Amino acid sequence: MQDYIYSVIGLIAIAIHLIINFRVMFKPEKSSTQKAAGKYRFLMIAIFSYYITDALWGILAGLNWIPALFVDTTIYYVAMSLAIVCFYKYIVEYLEIKDWRAVFFNYLGVGFFILENIFLIVNFFYPCFFWFDDNDAYIAGPVRYTALWVQVVMFAFSSLFTGMEAFKSKGVERKRHIAIFL
Repeated sequence: MQDYIYSVIGLIAIAIHLIINFRVMFKPEKSSTQKAAGKYRFLMIAIFSYYITDALWGILAGLNWIPALFVDTTIYYVAMSLAIVCFYKYIVEYLEIKDWRAVFFNYLGVGFFILENIFLIVNFFYPCFFWFDDNDAYIAGPVRYTALWVQVVMFAFSSLFTGMEAFKSKGVERKRHIAIFL
């Protein structure tokens, strides 16, 4: 029963996400910040796919379909790392970063995506990211915990960066930096 409740919570998250972001995701408007809006759209779609796999996880766990659960969990982590790539690409475009920092943020996101997906491929042969034990219980491996901490550090770094930039900027630019900082 607990697994299905988990899915209901995921479905509520999907509904809220669609209510807030439906127009951005499925009916994008032309605007002066079209490139930033496009990056934001991809970020919202990546988060949406992450939510779908998360909601499906509870259903598959409730039905005890372990092979499908393994595939769903793998897709979940791919979607999560894709959302990170999209987040950094959005930051660069939204904040109009044009110097070496743009390259750094883009490589940081893509680098994390590539590294996490390499470990997910390895996980099919040598369980290091996650696995299911003999009782069909999900076990997070050491690479999963490491990836989680790397994500925390990456988001803290981007927040610190945008916070410092907010203090140096003024007007609309400052508001943009504060939005990303928060």
